[in-house]
Amino acid sequence: MHCQCFPLELHWQWKREFFGVGLLIVAIGAFVLAAAAQMQHLVIGLIGMAIAGCANGVLNPQLTARIVGSVRREQAGAASAISVILRQGGFAIGIAIFGAVLRTSLEQPNSILTGSNVFTTIFAIAAIAALVGSAAVFVLIGRHSSDRELPSPAAVSCMDDDSQGKARSG
Repeated sequence: MHCQCFPLELHWQWKREFFGVGLLIVAIGAFVLAAAAQMQHLVIGLIGMAIAGCANGVLNPQLTARIVGSVRREQAGAASAISVILRQGGFAIGIAIFGAVLRTSLEQPNSILTGSNVFTTIFAIAAIAALVGSAAVFVLIGRHSSDRELPSPAAVSCMDDDSQGKARSG
């Protein structure tokens, strides 16, 4: 039985630097978006979206690969589904909060959060959340655990399946 693994997963082996730096780049993109909102500058906003979007585009598949790779093969579908549901739920909750804050700011003209300040504040909060996440990755995932060259759980699962298949046929 052949095990297919994601190329970056094999190379990085859940290194904290990959996810920590990735979240740091997301934070930079969010800070650029906050600055663009404050300056009301479309091109800078597009640059911020590109930075954050590219970082998310690289991080999300690797995160899913690590989640799916950390469970037994029989549970891979459930792990993948839970990962997708939580991600989509986060999108939905984030959009709902953003909409609620925006509506409140429009209904209360004396609010601190009016006009571009709403967007500046929301993107700054997102950037701070990404920075906190990045710091958490560096603090909570030990340096030594990321340096070990152990096979990924998915590869171990595939090896177990291969050895069982050979034992049955031999």
